[in-house]
Order: sequence, then C-alpha cells, then structure tokens
Amino acid sequence: MEWKEVFTVDKPVLAMLHLMGSTHADVLERAKKETDLLFEAGVDAVIVEDYFGDVEDVEAVLQWLQKVALLKKGYSIRNVAKLTGKAVSTIQQVKKDFISS
Repeated sequence: MEWKEVFTVDKPVLAMLHLMGSTHADVLERAKKETDLLFEAGVDAVIVEDYFGDVEDVEAVLQWLQKVALLKKGYSIRNVAKLTGKAVSTIQQVKKDFISS
C-alpha cells in the first residue's frame, strides 16, 4: 500500500493515543474523548499504545476507530455494521457520538 493511498496530504500529522483508565470502559471512553480532541486539532491518524492498558483495551479502541474511519469515508451505517460485525444500532451510536459532533 502506498503512502498516498492512506493519507490525502503530503505530510500527515500523527499523534500517540496513550490508553489510561481504571476500567476497560473507562479506558475506551477516555480514548474516544482524546481522539475527538486530536482530530479536531487536525491530526490525520493516531497510534494506539498500551503502556497503561492491555490487549483488550487496544483491541476495543482499534475496533472503535475502524468504525469511525469507515463512517468518515462515507460508508453507510448498514455497510459499516456488516463489515465490522456489529449491530446497526451500535454503528448509529458511533456516528451520533463522533461523526455528527
């Protein structure tokens, strides 16, 4: 895969997302909020690290980011649900919480 296939800019801005929280749910909610701030600030992509989390936390965040990325690319809610194996209502919530804000 070529660099230009992934990014639409010559010099993309990458940011590190440090996972932190007291529970798995807390880690995911914090990651969602921090990701939102990073993208609002113009970041093109995030790197997820697990220094304060574990494999489950990383997987949950990456799965959530995959849904967001597909929605941002213009995939329909139904197609994102099919591609990710999640319920349509779950994808609708992701879109409401992140894409529409």
